[in-house]
Amino acid sequence: MSTKFAKRSFAGRKSQDKGERLPTSETNSPFYFYHSPLSWDYIKTGEDSYELLPKLVGMPQQAGANGMGMRIGGGVDDGRTITNLEREQDCVVLPMDLEYDGIEGYMDTYLNQNGSTIYKDRWTSPKKIGSKLMWKTDDQGFNAFKKWLVTEGYIAPPDEVIIEGLKERYQRRIDKRIVTAQNNPEIAAQKAMYEKMYDGIEPAYQALLKPKKGGKK
Repeated sequence: MSTKFAKRSFAGRKSQDKGERLPTSETNSPFYFYHSPLSWDYIKTGEDSYELLPKLVGMPQQAGANGMGMRIGGGVDDGRTITNLEREQDCVVLPMDLEYDGIEGYMDTYLNQNGSTIYKDRWTSPKKIGSKLMWKTDDQGFNAFKKWLVTEGYIAPPDEVIIEGLKERYQRRIDKRIVTAQNNPEIAAQKAMYEKMYDGIEPAYQALLKPKKGGKK
């Protein structure tokens, strides 16, 4: 049986939530989501359908981490780190107050047993099962957010080089199983799966190049 905990949306402001506390001493810092143009997920979304989605990495807003320092008068100086990611590595750093589905920000906050803040993305929530606290992610909802980022132009579709590399990877997996698949049903099933995935790469890519706008904002 799971237990529901109080939470509130966080968009770059200090949370004053006094809701029920989680039975853990875990604590962390606010974070930025960022995306590298080299990092994409290729996932199955239907029986024979696949999608290309940008990978999002969480970067804590914390002095002493990732080259961040302290501002005079208080607060974290993250400007140099963000500039380096955007200009030097061509990454996309999503602002903490980015509005999606009518809500500002992609973080929620919880309080630990000591009253300190725990920051999680909006799609990850806590459950207490027995004496153990666990975190569960709504993968479908998170994937919808990542797709929306491309559809709305926050993140550009992958370069053709990325797509060609993906095709080569699955072609190698197919080729590796051509001989052994003839007498091994399990290997034959693997080969058929990789063939379906290979065939789905180009349609998934075209869907990103010509997105259907709409949905959550």
